[in-house]
Amino acid sequence: MINPYRVGKTVLFQVTYDRDWHLFESVPFFFISVFGVSFSPLPIDMMTLVKTPVMGVYGALFSQFHMNYSRFRSRTWIGRHPVQEVLIVTLLTCAIQWLNPWTRVNLLQLLTDLYSVCAPDNNLNGMCA
Repeated sequence: MINPYRVGKTVLFQVTYDRDWHLFESVPFFFISVFGVSFSPLPIDMMTLVKTPVMGVYGALFSQFHMNYSRFRSRTWIGRHPVQEVLIVTLLTCAIQWLNPWTRVNLLQLLTDLYSVCAPDNNLNGMCA
């Protein structure tokens, strides 16, 4: 028997579903599709269809933010001191991520909790399926 992870299975995480989806669970996926990146086929000629990304709302906002930030960088001391900019961004990212309890958990434990069934008697760091 193939046992690459030494857990008695050929996969590390096994997901089993014993319940159907509820309608309210599809609402976040609707908003992801509306605001995220979508793909629309644009015909190039009669034989080929090329899928081209069409920016969603988040993509447009990110592009606008990036253009404004690039202008801001070129006009301030940040553009003249790129190493300090990287250090500041790194320190801010570390400080913000340390406050998130899920980023302090071991990745293997986090994925195990994510694929575990919710039960009232177990504490899965607030994350379960």
